[in-house]
Amino acid sequence: MSWYLLPLVIGATLVVQSGLNDTIQQKHGLIYAMFTNNLIFISLSVFLLWLNFNSGVGNIESLKVSRPSSIHWWYIFPGIMGAVIVGGSALSLEKLGAGKTMILLVSAQIIVGIAWDYLVKSRPINLYKVVGSFLIIAGALLSVKE
Repeated sequence: MSWYLLPLVIGATLVVQSGLNDTIQQKHGLIYAMFTNNLIFISLSVFLLWLNFNSGVGNIESLKVSRPSSIHWWYIFPGIMGAVIVGGSALSLEKLGAGKTMILLVSAQIIVGIAWDYLVKSRPINLYKVVGSFLIIAGALLSVKE
């Protein structure tokens, strides 16, 4: 499997997940949609942890779980960000529609992704990344204009 396929699948899944969460939040409210989403997520995570410790799944390198020697205070942020993504996507989808929401979401991901690579991972920024990102974001801005 090409690793380029994985982000494409995740991107498509994000649209469907946001649409389903929007449907749930319209019928039952945003908190219910977020609670349901996170309850399923934590249940799946607990199941995978159980498999990791009780079967051969632990042989898959990316699924291995090590016992942390220390817990850092900032470990809470990915969970908070996940809640913002779930809730914000559902609300944005309701107000803007799926197309505009995903175009703006991807534009933000491009900008922050390049900044993250440069600032955190020390990956260089070159002219191709700048021009390519500019063209994608310019196209995104044109496509959300009324």
